[in-house]
Amino acid sequence: MNAQTITPPSIEYSALSPLLILFGVALAGVLVDAFVPRKARRVVQPLLAGAGFIAALVAVIALHSRREVLAAGAVAIDGPTLFMQGTILVFA
Repeated sequence: MNAQTITPPSIEYSALSPLLILFGVALAGVLVDAFVPRKARRVVQPLLAGAGFIAALVAVIALHSRREVLAAGAVAIDGPTLFMQGTILVFA
């Protein structure tokens, strides 16, 4: 038998940073909702969401010159993708 090695796809986490930031903020929002008292939630949740949107927008702006296909062709980072991500973040 001939043993073949499987090479895993390389993942550029820096190029996926806007998505990862928003997923992390969503997870933090669930934890805030679970553990922060009700009155404090009204202040913490909007601040957390706003900070997450701003951080993701900064990450999109930082990626403006990158053009690549990531995660074995599953995600593309190009001009239209970054424009749409930025537009969604600005209006969110």
